[in-house]
Amino acid sequence: MRPGNGARLCRMLGAFLVLLLIQARPGWAMETPRGPLVFGVLPYAAPGALFKRFAPLRNHLNDRLTTRVELETARNFATFIERTDEGQYGMVLTAPHLALAAEARGPYEIGARTTGAMRAVVVIPSVAGAKRVETLPCATIATPPETAIATLMGRDLLLRRLPPEGELPTFRVQPTHASVVHAVLDGDACAGVLSGRIWRQYRHRGAPLRPLAWSKRVPGPAVLLHRALPERVRERILRILVALEREPEERAPLRRTTFQGFHRASRADFVGLRPYLYGITLPARSGP
Repeated sequence: MRPGNGARLCRMLGAFLVLLLIQARPGWAMETPRGPLVFGVLPYAAPGALFKRFAPLRNHLNDRLTTRVELETARNFATFIERTDEGQYGMVLTAPHLALAAEARGPYEIGARTTGAMRAVVVIPSVAGAKRVETLPCATIATPPETAIATLMGRDLLLRRLPPEGELPTFRVQPTHASVVHAVLDGDACAGVLSGRIWRQYRHRGAPLRPLAWSKRVPGPAVLLHRALPERVRERILRILVALEREPEERAPLRRTTFQGFHRASRADFVGLRPYLYGITLPARSGP
């Protein structure tokens, strides 16, 4: 072996081993040995709106965890679900029914859920004359993405209430809840489906909409934690989230999110939502 070849071979082997280690580590820990904690948020609104709402909570976690927390979302639900399946987030805020799938399909465990229940609401323009779902003037309904829990509950409600002999509803899928509101106000749909929490935000802003019907209640959004996080870190995150509601002085980071707080949770809290998973097509899993 020529002089220097051994050293060159060692460097090549070392680089190869580093590459293997990087590929084996989850995406949220790739920058440094401790890495940033990537907080993935379901894209139920435009990215700019989500970052604005969750920035105070991110900053609060930064301060309490003494590590960098980065917010991420995705351009659509399918991409977000794929990234969750691949374990690209250290911490995830997702819909309650998708939490069940994420725990079964990816490297996550359910750690908490938002305080209170959630419902879907069918909304119409304030000036519309309909008093009940059965008296809607048309069958074009705007909805959030097909995999959204509000969409699934809203569709179920409408199909149960609309007269069987009438025109079958046409569900016009929109990328966000905001797009649903615009579709209804612009006359592209005679009604829209929103989550109750989003509806309350628009009501507070004075949007010319009114509720026509409400779905049943289900648990609110869930927080998932990557199983590769050290147990003490997962426990620290859960304690920080739960304290947001228990301690009034800690609630400021939640104001923009409109969440009241968080409670510890487990898979048992969401098993009643399993039927909704049969009504959607989840992205195919990559890898084994």
